[in-house]
Amino acid sequence: MKDDNEVLVVVHNPSGKSRHWAEIQTAYSSYAVQIWCPHSQKFYDISKNVTYLRKIHRANDGTQSTDYKLGIPFAYPLEPNQVYYIKLVQMCGSSSVCDWKPTTDEEDTKPSRAATLEFIKSEKAPLKFKF
Repeated sequence: MKDDNEVLVVVHNPSGKSRHWAEIQTAYSSYAVQIWCPHSQKFYDISKNVTYLRKIHRANDGTQSTDYKLGIPFAYPLEPNQVYYIKLVQMCGSSSVCDWKPTTDEEDTKPSRAATLEFIKSEKAPLKFKF
């Protein structure tokens, strides 16, 4: 690869069915995703089509770790025994944008006095709420 900010991932389909997407687990969400097109022989940026799922893991000793799952769609189905080449390019290196930390549980659970949600009893609708 060109430098330490790029990672090449080879996705192989060992099953007997076509696949239309891949999941890649990473330590950071700060990656631009590029996929190799065998027809034009170059990488194309597909970052806007990728889904990023943040996962927080809590250990029994109370420590937390965070990782991310990237859902990457394919333009063409990945047929059995074929491979796709995916390039992950780290977008911001060691800048403070990448060092985002989630809020603590205490901050997330503070009640808000600005909004309320109340149940309205109605015979016409099984459930009705007022915000």
